[in-house]
Amino acid sequence: MDNSMVFIGRYNEKVSGVGNVKIPEEWAVAFPPGSTAYVVQSLDSKSLCLLTPDAMTKFTAEVGPKALFDPEVKAALDKLGEKSEAQTVNSDGTILLSGAMRAYANIEESAEFVGVFRYARIWNPSALPLEHDPEADAEIGKALDEKGF
Repeated sequence: MDNSMVFIGRYNEKVSGVGNVKIPEEWAVAFPPGSTAYVVQSLDSKSLCLLTPDAMTKFTAEVGPKALFDPEVKAALDKLGEKSEAQTVNSDGTILLSGAMRAYANIEESAEFVGVFRYARIWNPSALPLEHDPEADAEIGKALDEKGF
C-alpha cells in the first residue's frame, strides 16, 4: 500500500446494476486487487468517503483516544463505525457500493470520485457544483488545517 498516496482530481465512473464501480486508474496504486477499500457515509454531506486501510488506521489512531474522554467524539466515532463498510477490491479494480451506500448518496448510474488529498469522496454527479469555487476551497482547507487534517 502506498502511504504517500494523495488523492486529487475528479473522475466520473459508471456504476453497474449490482453496484460495482471502478476506482479511478490514477488511484489504482492505493487500491490493488485483493486489498481493502473503506467506504464511509459522510456525516457532513450526502456523499461517501473512500479510504485506504492506512488512512483508516491513521484516522482511528488519531480519533480513538479522544473518544475515551469526549462523549461527543465517541458518539461521532460510533456513528461512523455503523455507517462504514470494508470492501475488497476486485481483480478488475472495482469495489461494491452496497445498496445502502448508494441509497445514502443517491448514486445510481454513475459516481463522481473527487480527491480530497488523504481520501476521496464519492458523489452523485448531479449533487456537485459544476464550477470550481476557490474561495470555498480555501475555507475548507483552513477548516481542515484547524482540525489537524
